[in-house]
Amino acid sequence: MHPFRTALLFLFVLGTRGLFADANSTKISAAEYFVDTDPGEGSGTALTAQDGAFDSEVESIALVDLNVSGLAVGPHLIGIRYKDDNNTWGEVLYQTIHVYDPNPSIDHNATTRLEAEDSNVANASSHQAILTENGTTYVDLGPNGAKITFNYNSFSDLNRTLRIRFKSKGQQRAMGVFVNNVKIGTINSSSSSWIVSSLNSNLLIGSNSIEIRDSENTDELDIDWLEIDGSASSNSSAGFAT
Repeated sequence: MHPFRTALLFLFVLGTRGLFADANSTKISAAEYFVDTDPGEGSGTALTAQDGAFDSEVESIALVDLNVSGLAVGPHLIGIRYKDDNNTWGEVLYQTIHVYDPNPSIDHNATTRLEAEDSNVANASSHQAILTENGTTYVDLGPNGAKITFNYNSFSDLNRTLRIRFKSKGQQRAMGVFVNNVKIGTINSSSSSWIVSSLNSNLLIGSNSIEIRDSENTDELDIDWLEIDGSASSNSSAGFAT
């Protein structure tokens, strides 16, 4: 992993009240911080007052450029501690930072699932309703010529298995499946239970549209999701929804 090398640590403007027992007559004389594990009073990394000197009841801390190259990706606690002019350390105050990996590893065999009701990845036109049944939220395309288009961005040209989860309403229904406006097959069912049908298709590098259309002269199906399976790719590469 290669986490970001630095993180800008912003510390609060704090006064002595609430930090020390005798807050009315104390001034801040020093401050320190540590990451995750408390090394003990006076053993942390020294902080600098924003005005150059710790000599007041209220002090601001200068911006800290914190090197996090040695930290694991994820959340970490920053502990901040102040010392008063009686040489007494106050309580530790904490704030959380997050270390991110700018170059995350990609699972080249990952499967991407696009939910039909998610408007970020799918667009259903002229559909009848978005419904929830037994914990499953899906798009009812209805009998009125509706279609649904899924948007998928591929990192390279590859062949993928597309899996579609759908159901009918107890009568025979069918719809065409089109990838980038080219028909690759049909899905059909007369069952009111959910089934999954698979089709193979070549996806192009960049944006791809995967469309389920009213092309078979029947009423439309209920669509739950579309999965793009990375394990079937001839040129292994991940993709992502757009």
